[in-house]
Amino acid sequence: MLQRALNRTRIPAGADVRRFFYEAHQEAVLDGQWRNVSDMPSGAARPTPGFVLRGYDVVCFTSGPAGPDCSPLSCNSEAKRFDVNKHCLLATLEQAIEFAKRIDLDGCCEPGPYGIMSVWETGS
Repeated sequence: MLQRALNRTRIPAGADVRRFFYEAHQEAVLDGQWRNVSDMPSGAARPTPGFVLRGYDVVCFTSGPAGPDCSPLSCNSEAKRFDVNKHCLLATLEQAIEFAKRIDLDGCCEPGPYGIMSVWETGS
């Protein structure tokens, strides 16, 4: 399957290709509470072997199930105020939940709900 995708994009086999997998969690922070949100995108798929978890991003879902709008960590420069890794991501799910609760209550960024995406990567 990867080879077919590489052929279609004209990327030669063996090229230094990085692939990403984003996993949306079914819960979100709304009104300062971490809760199940029925219209969030499903996170049922899992990354294939070879992917490494890079961290967690918090994204606003002001458009609802249409998908994430932006990341307050990067779009609103909140990464300057919070401890992020070299990928501008939070290290643990717990940190991501706490960050989402804080910005939801602070009102410093786009309106929520705030969902959490696991970010996975493979390649060099």
